Amino acid sequence: MMSMPIVSKMHLSEAERWQAVLERSTAAKDYFVYAVKTTGIYCRSNCPSKRPKRQNVVFYATAEEAEANGYRPCKRCRPNEIDRLQQLVAQVQHLLETQETEPSLSELAEAVGMSSYYVQRVFKRATVGVCSASAIC
Repeated sequence: MMSMPIVSKMHLSEAERWQAVLERSTAAKDYFVYAVKTTGIYCRSNCPSKRPKRQNVVFYATAEEAEANGYRPCKRCRPNEIDRLQQLVAQVQHLLETQETEPSLSELAEAVGMSSYYVQRVFKRATVGVCSASAIC
């Protein structure tokens, strides 16, 4: 499989979007959603659901746009919700910004209910090049 460079929402043609759906591309999951006319459901590009027929698919830039056109969110990929990893990173960033003294990695992990190793790995991956928390980076 070839991997697609994702630049922005505006640079993806319908063919590139369809290819991302076929490949279940995680790189494209935040750039568009696709809706299936026959089921009335919309999904992210990386949804594990069965692939629809191309003629039944419509692409939208946002989940809100798909919902405005009468589609409901998929119960498997939950395209209308924030990704749980993004949620974890946001929680850690909030803790780092609101504490007077920088919490240790183990304190952060305990606060979000995850292991220290997992918190560090997810946070470093999400904040590549911009991480300033010495306890994590």
